Amino acid sequence: MAVCDKLSRSREPKWKPWLKTLKEVRLKNASGLLYVLLVLGLPCSMSAGTIVYIDQTVASGFLGSVNFTNALVTVAVIGDTTTAHLNGNGQLLDDGPATVTVAGLGVANFNNIGTALVDTNGPGGSFRAGIAEQATTGTGSVLDTGSNVFSTYNLTTSIGPVIGTALFPPNLAFPTDLGNFHISSTAATSTFTATVATTLNNFPGGPSSAPVFLIGSTVGVVTGTIGGQGSQDYYSFLWSGGAFNATSSITGANAGASYLFSEGVVGSCSAGGTATLDSSDSFTGTIAITSLAAGQYCIGINANDPHDPAFTLTFNTPVSGVPEPATFTLVGTASLLFFRKLRIRFGAGRTS
Repeated sequence: MAVCDKLSRSREPKWKPWLKTLKEVRLKNASGLLYVLLVLGLPCSMSAGTIVYIDQTVASGFLGSVNFTNALVTVAVIGDTTTAHLNGNGQLLDDGPATVTVAGLGVANFNNIGTALVDTNGPGGSFRAGIAEQATTGTGSVLDTGSNVFSTYNLTTSIGPVIGTALFPPNLAFPTDLGNFHISSTAATSTFTATVATTLNNFPGGPSSAPVFLIGSTVGVVTGTIGGQGSQDYYSFLWSGGAFNATSSITGANAGASYLFSEGVVGSCSAGGTATLDSSDSFTGTIAITSLAAGQYCIGINANDPHDPAFTLTFNTPVSGVPEPATFTLVGTASLLFFRKLRIRFGAGRTS
């Protein structure tokens, strides 16, 4: 069984199996302890296929029954670098869940799957990149950015921020969980950014008082399981400043269960924002902060149910953790020290 499977599925506190390991090999020196602690911090698997596409502009329009004027609008899609494809019109597309955030109003989830697109034959032969959605009538771009920079872009790498001409359909509205979203006017320019991010699979967290630091210079998604009354999976991350947006969802939960999803400073992990995940919201919630100051924060989930469902934590605005190269260098060094200790202890190389 993988390390993370042991940790996330065990009904014991997550450190107890590794305390047993320490006792079994009778390691009391720093090298053995460092080795085990570093293994505790490593994910079972890491993948870099997640990519977050974001298009932003200052706009006026409405979200549900509320009008907004000259507000910062952020449209985002979580895609996969392995699924970008050409359609019949020669447009590059990559599909995924999509959100729109309007400053002062909050975040809304589009009812349909969103599509990041690159069009190398836009109006007048222009190049554009943006985000499209199924509208109430037909399909169209929610917001595009026009720029010649996109002439060679293929939706599989990081790019931007690219500032170009703001393009939008003034006659379309797009259904969301907060009502229809519509842009009636925008500033002259918009900004498109794509960021390839790491996915940490089956990565166990810690308590809110001691969250586990994420691994990866850019992290987009964390998955795991959470079980046991009062169980917690919290993670520490670095934030460079600006609009912050993260979504958590639980699958396989009991109908009567609920989970606290929260973000804040390390130590409390709750002052920044909270959401309750239960059957009323299909165990899905989003924390959106218009302007989060640069610094170190934590985010995670607290369970009130004894069962062991899976969770997904998606950073709609990717965050930073501990860079992989430094981490793996430490692990390699600790591993060498660990096995050297075993070799000495069990007499490797003795002559009879």
